[in-house]
Amino acid sequence: MEESHRIKYAGQDDLDAFNCLALIHQDLIFNYAFRMLGEQEAAECVTQKTFQQAYLEFNLFQPGCFHHFLLRIASHLCCKELDERENHLLSMEPVDQLLSPAGNGGQEALGVLIRRSLKK
Repeated sequence: MEESHRIKYAGQDDLDAFNCLALIHQDLIFNYAFRMLGEQEAAECVTQKTFQQAYLEFNLFQPGCFHHFLLRIASHLCCKELDERENHLLSMEPVDQLLSPAGNGGQEALGVLIRRSLKK
């Protein structure tokens, strides 16, 4: 069956047709997510979420390239993951911990934080 037929049937809530589409495009989405995130586990998670979201929002798919629809979803999820990582890193150590009461401008506390980060 051609992809256009699978898309048509998937749009009619045919789960088997959607699963066929997912199997066809899963490597593309995984490879994209892995290049964006650099971690296999995160890429696998984004790949799974991409197909879940694509199924739930299939009514938003406009005729054209199905893989563009999937890549747009995957791109959004990767950016969200990267934002969450950045926010997590920023919130790990409160700024007031950088200030040392020893009067050395916080250099000692900053050195401890840097060494701790390098050990991770």
